[in-house]
Amino acid sequence: MYTFGPLGRQVKLILLDNRYFADEPGPEADILGESQWDFLRTELNSSTAHFTLIGSGTQMLALDQRFENWGNFPRSRSRLLEMIRESHKGGVILLSGDRHIHEISVVNDESVRYPLIDFTASGRPIPTADSKLRTTVTVWDHSSMSQISPSSSLTGTRKIRRCRCRHVI
Repeated sequence: MYTFGPLGRQVKLILLDNRYFADEPGPEADILGESQWDFLRTELNSSTAHFTLIGSGTQMLALDQRFENWGNFPRSRSRLLEMIRESHKGGVILLSGDRHIHEISVVNDESVRYPLIDFTASGRPIPTADSKLRTTVTVWDHSSMSQISPSSSLTGTRKIRRCRCRHVI
């Protein structure tokens, strides 16, 4: 856990280990282990940061791909969303990887009180099939970057070759 920035404009980064304590994938399997769940709950509930970034080695929101992800651990995925909802914290953003693509997935339903975003980054992007939770225009190349600022909306800045686009979610 790391906290950056001055009070009132802080960003908290929570990194989870989704491999060491993970069960074999299945409907009732756990991806974190109880000690990490306790750690995550404590960090979320005590946070005064404007944004809380939760990092995982695999995608947390995407469900429609067959590779390793939190969707292979439905109980853990539901528990994560419930924990975020029950923390009553705004500004929680998920960071993930291990997909060989860049993508932004969004859950915007009753599972969390606001649109929850999972930014997936990769060192080796390849073309992929569409994801049901992917937002529009969210697969990008290596020259891309995302900018998060403490304002009323989340702003993503995309730079593709010489064209600069702004995508507000």
